[in-house]
Amino acid sequence: MKYKLRPYQSEVVDKLIADMANPFPVIACLAQGAGKSLIIAELANRLNTDILILSPSREITIQNSDKMRTYVYDSEIGIYSASLNSKVIKKYCFATIGSCYKHPELFSHFKVVIIDECDLVPVKKMGSMFMTFLRKIGNPKIIGTTGTPYRICQEYQRLKNGFILTHTVTKMVNRIYSGGKQFWKDIICNVTTQELIDSGYLVPNEYHFLSLTKWEDIPINKSKSDFDLARYSKAINNKLGVVTEVIAACEQKMKSVLVFCASVEQAEELQGLVAGSEVVSALTSKKDRKRIVDNFKNGTIKTVFNYGVFTVGFDHPGLDCIILLRPTQSIRLYCQMLGRGSRISEGKTKCFVFDFTGTVKRLGRVETFAVEKAPFGWDILSEKGYWHKKVLYSFQMEKK
Repeated sequence: MKYKLRPYQSEVVDKLIADMANPFPVIACLAQGAGKSLIIAELANRLNTDILILSPSREITIQNSDKMRTYVYDSEIGIYSASLNSKVIKKYCFATIGSCYKHPELFSHFKVVIIDECDLVPVKKMGSMFMTFLRKIGNPKIIGTTGTPYRICQEYQRLKNGFILTHTVTKMVNRIYSGGKQFWKDIICNVTTQELIDSGYLVPNEYHFLSLTKWEDIPINKSKSDFDLARYSKAINNKLGVVTEVIAACEQKMKSVLVFCASVEQAEELQGLVAGSEVVSALTSKKDRKRIVDNFKNGTIKTVFNYGVFTVGFDHPGLDCIILLRPTQSIRLYCQMLGRGSRISEGKTKCFVFDFTGTVKRLGRVETFAVEKAPFGWDILSEKGYWHKKVLYSFQMEKK
């Protein structure tokens, strides 16, 4: 069954096709819930040429290839990913970079490459898997898709005898330079969360604030790239009773409760306090993870505690309650976490967000985040202001 595109999806595809004559890498900025998999499938089908689609995980690879199957025959689709036990190259090839980067000669005939979640490409590291692979296959036309075209970076000050680390900041990926060169040349499409809510394609959040500690008291890790989650988890360990009380109340009113925890230990401890709940982390086996996800979606499991897993590629439209126990200053991570509850589903009018960390008040409500073209270039904007190159942590404050 071929899907009927929403008006903005058709517009995005039209813009990307019109840009094909431009040899430089470009980005389609598509907020979570915009239907990236469908846009990728429509674009690939209309281009009707050999296309390599790179995804960061097996889940997203499956989602993207499944949408492609609604357009073309299975015989035209190949999957090259060790995590999916497949090394097949076809006209439309869905792959993970970790599986294909050592064999660029197998992919040199692809003149078009689509990179999903393209903000993960480390453009400053010319020797990285991504950058090396793209050079070796002949620098094809590259189209990136992401809802979060920014990442945390660290800035340095030039001294006579070298460089000194000064600040941690958030940067737009199209404004990150390597060797004086800009990799992502432009953002040519931009669909925001608020636009999707206003059009009825996403549901809004209803926020509740129950901070367990002051924001300024949350410990920072040694690299000053984010918070020290292990220390934070221990610091609030004696306050988890109020969390379980909220979860118990939510289980009575909501269909699904997803909890973002600050550590595996915290997730496991909370599971022991909430009957019938489950934990998903990097330690969870594929078999158990599938069982938990399937039962979470069908309602058999009401509450899932997760650490570092359900931020990208997890799609559960019925999810109507998110509990935030993991603080962060990473806008990308924050938007990915809260974006899990924005999908529309029958009978669902909103997603309830319970923030125990103070992150929402610090960064702004997730639906207010947007990528906008300011007078000085593309920037990240929320109700708290502009975020490109805004200092998150300073190394200059340290005293030797």
